[in-house]
Amino acid sequence: MNKVKLKKAVFTNFDRFEEKEFEIEFGEKITTLVGTNGSGKSSLLEALSISIAFFNLFTIEGEKQTIINHLNIKKSTNSNFEKVNLIFEVLDLKKDVDLNNDFNKHLIESKEIHLYINANSSSFLSLNKIIFFTKDSNIIDYEINHSVHDVLKDPDKTKEMNNREIYLQKKIQDLDINIKNNNNQIRSAILNIQQRNQLKSRNTELQTEKNAYINESKGIKLLKNSIYFENKPTTILRTDLEKFIQSLNIPKIIYIHQNDTLDGKIISLKSKLLESRNSKGSIKENSPFIKYTSELANFLKMDIETEGDKENFILLLDNLNLNQLSVGTYIALSFYALSFNYDENSIIVWDEPENSLHPTRRIKMLELMKQNPRKFIIATHSTEFAPVFDKNCNVYKMFSKFEYGFDKPKCKLQNAKNLLDAFDLTYSLGYEPSKLLFTANCIIWVEGPSDLIYLKFWINKYKEIHNIELIEGFDYTFMFSSGSLISHFDLEPNVDSTNEINNLVNILHITPGSIFIVDTDIDENQAVDFEKALEKNDNDNIFALLKERIKNIYKACEKVNKEGNECSKLIYTYGREIENYITPKSFKEILKYMFNIDKKSINEFKAIDNVNVGRWESFENSINKTIIESENKLIYLKDNIKQMKYLNKLSEKVPFANIYKRYYEENPKDFSFEKCLTDQGVFIKKIVEFIQNIKDKYCQ
Repeated sequence: MNKVKLKKAVFTNFDRFEEKEFEIEFGEKITTLVGTNGSGKSSLLEALSISIAFFNLFTIEGEKQTIINHLNIKKSTNSNFEKVNLIFEVLDLKKDVDLNNDFNKHLIESKEIHLYINANSSSFLSLNKIIFFTKDSNIIDYEINHSVHDVLKDPDKTKEMNNREIYLQKKIQDLDINIKNNNNQIRSAILNIQQRNQLKSRNTELQTEKNAYINESKGIKLLKNSIYFENKPTTILRTDLEKFIQSLNIPKIIYIHQNDTLDGKIISLKSKLLESRNSKGSIKENSPFIKYTSELANFLKMDIETEGDKENFILLLDNLNLNQLSVGTYIALSFYALSFNYDENSIIVWDEPENSLHPTRRIKMLELMKQNPRKFIIATHSTEFAPVFDKNCNVYKMFSKFEYGFDKPKCKLQNAKNLLDAFDLTYSLGYEPSKLLFTANCIIWVEGPSDLIYLKFWINKYKEIHNIELIEGFDYTFMFSSGSLISHFDLEPNVDSTNEINNLVNILHITPGSIFIVDTDIDENQAVDFEKALEKNDNDNIFALLKERIKNIYKACEKVNKEGNECSKLIYTYGREIENYITPKSFKEILKYMFNIDKKSINEFKAIDNVNVGRWESFENSINKTIIESENKLIYLKDNIKQMKYLNKLSEKVPFANIYKRYYEENPKDFSFEKCLTDQGVFIKKIVEFIQNIKDKYCQ
């Protein structure tokens, strides 16, 4: 029965890792380290394997190379660390636990046990601390003194004690010889009864002397083989501590190299089946051969047959050869071949299980891992083995960076727990949404079609002027939020699998980079208060005047960005709506173009001088008031039916936006942000910089 379950590992002063101390928490089924080459994942995988396997081979101390050889790690990485704390959860224990050992008593009372391994020497590991965390919040700790007793710290006393032990062994041997000689004489017919009794009496004296020497020798051995605790006035025999560690039944580590192929595992399985089939008594009910084939048949839900000898041994599944199996069956067979020979209380450590596997096979392999009773710790480049949202799995992103003064990059790991972490993880492997799904890395959410027309034009102009390479459809795209519909959007990074009903659409399910362009819809009555709040950068008063939906999106963006992600942004318009960015001068240019007014006739178009959509005015109302409803109708257009039609549509936003765009495309020299936008293009700069930041952060 398992007494403990591996919960965490905490490393201190791990070479190449940036943080002095970091921890990794193990998933119930799978723990995945995801990263590119050089990210430190193989080093950490090896260190975890060595740390846990230490207790498979040793209990108190042992050589690191012995563990590496045991795990068959052919090419050891830079996995040097100063110490590691392995944290185990104490499981429900049977009542028949041996309570003669004090450690077992502590274990029964505890919810956690911490085992500290010291690795100051890169070649030697030793257990140096045990801590019990009891269910009633007490802490019982033992610091192991590997220098043994104080008397052994003194070289002279140690030498004297060793010499004394040699002397005692010699005396015991001499006494044994004397006693043996006396016994031979006692059995001799030459001696009389009195002489025999004298020898028996002498043997009793010699035996008493021998027993004294034996007891003294035992005392020296006990002194040398006892474990002393620096913080406790107690000692424990080394053998008792070893028995306790062994009784914990710490999982066995099985290390699988990145070059170990699944085909190789199937070959090994076939060899095992052939060997067991050819052994004596293989057809008996409890034979290894019957056991293996029965387990395999039950696992695959197929009939198993074997044919041929060593040279042409064939394994048939439902009368099919291996090359006739479906992908799913072949992977299932491979997985069985991988794990069938290992105890269920094992942790399979696998470096790059994706090697030689098509993505569909990787997905099947992951499902088999999750169904298997054994635990898995994986290092991978593949997202198929990184189930971020599976509650039984724990995924870590590994990454590295070069720092000045260091020959090698400093490594770091980050637990991936939510949607943003999942995107970050895929980006770190070079998987961008634009490359995988033909979607953009950033979405610009706009309220309506006129917003889209202006923003696309202005962003393209900004890219052109500043020679910025951003591709619409890859680096960014546009989507409509349609004003009030934005209230149904959410930016929650944490996925709550227990919440089956959620009325909000989570934008992070689409892409992590989102920028929201919203109209303030501030009217002239609110303008004074709003401008004062803007001058003071008073967010409370700013959002008190804005609609509730805008406030909610702002809060959602702030929440997502709180931990330094900076992946969502809200921009409210400089004025009432997007059209309020158009300067009076620009309006006049568009109107002249719209009605084909020449210089000679411009004086007759009196209303054009009054065109000015103020910062907080409605576009429609302003146009209607200044031109369409003006008493000074455009005399020049009165007989031109086509141009009168334009006039009547002047206040419609989309036609006007299209004419605006067409004019400046035909007359590019007339456009500049300083002349044509009331904020000189500041908000366009913010949008472009945000898109660039998303690209730089996630997609390089």
